[in-house]
Amino acid sequence: MKNIIIDFSSTANVQKGIVEISNHLMNHAIVIGNSNYVITEFEFYIMTPENGVHHDGYTYEHPRHQTRGKFFLHASGVDITFGDDTTYAGILLRGAIKLSSIENPNEASIEKYINGPINLADELVHQIDIENGTTIGFRPVNLGNISFVDAWGPRVGLKKDKFNSWEDFIDRDLRFLRSLSPETMSKVDTEKKIKIRKIVSKS
Repeated sequence: MKNIIIDFSSTANVQKGIVEISNHLMNHAIVIGNSNYVITEFEFYIMTPENGVHHDGYTYEHPRHQTRGKFFLHASGVDITFGDDTTYAGILLRGAIKLSSIENPNEASIEKYINGPINLADELVHQIDIENGTTIGFRPVNLGNISFVDAWGPRVGLKKDKFNSWEDFIDRDLRFLRSLSPETMSKVDTEKKIKIRKIVSKS
């Protein structure tokens, strides 16, 4: 994802960058050692300079958000950063499915569903083996054998009146949610299906 460089100079370019990054996340798995995760929910946070085109005050102004292609652990979960010297930018990872394999995965490959940014951050960090060393990176994945329902909507848990232009950002469709379709759920074994429904019902 480091190869995706966003031009933050115009609204059109920011939107183009959001689409490019989203497509990358939808078609790649995060592989940590032998564990494979496809991100199913994420939110964009971008703060260009105050006179810029996307000065979103809901964004953390942390120096790490001015880097690109890094994990950033914080109190709300884990972000993937994609900012630059003048812009703070991060993608909050909110949900994922764990796959037993990324080689032509299908419903049987789904090991579990992780919902919520804190739960996901904990899951990802837990896979890191500091004694033996763990490789972390993106790998292409073809999800054509798993049926999803995709949707965009407003981000979750934002407070009103947080900053002057909050009304410009609170209802923007900057949250992507990919749910397992009814067709997919019908093919998931009963035990996994019960666990998935319990997890999703808490979101």
